[in-house]
Amino acid sequence: MYYINKYKEMKQVQLATMMNLKPSTVTRLPDRMENNGLSERYINPESKREIIIKLTEKGNKTIEKLLPYGDKFNDDLVRDISPEELEIFQKVMDKMLDNIIGATPIK
Repeated sequence: MYYINKYKEMKQVQLATMMNLKPSTVTRLPDRMENNGLSERYINPESKREIIIKLTEKGNKTIEKLLPYGDKFNDDLVRDISPEELEIFQKVMDKMLDNIIGATPIK
């Protein structure tokens, strides 16, 4: 929900890429969200093979309630860590993600 909220709507394959998941895995997630009234999907009018996901009003209200908890969690997580240390950590994590993506083809 975070990514969909951030970008307002996105292709299902983009969501899979951002979450570092197989597209088939991401298919089940929107199913559950849609069944709970949190999101809706539609076929991209520009490319009939692409599915676009966006949050419903209920989904937007739900994520707005959850974001402060995520922000607090993030604040607690990085408490007493300097900006320089966070920058190094982010660079290392980016390299690790590049290694995973490069070594594990998505099927």
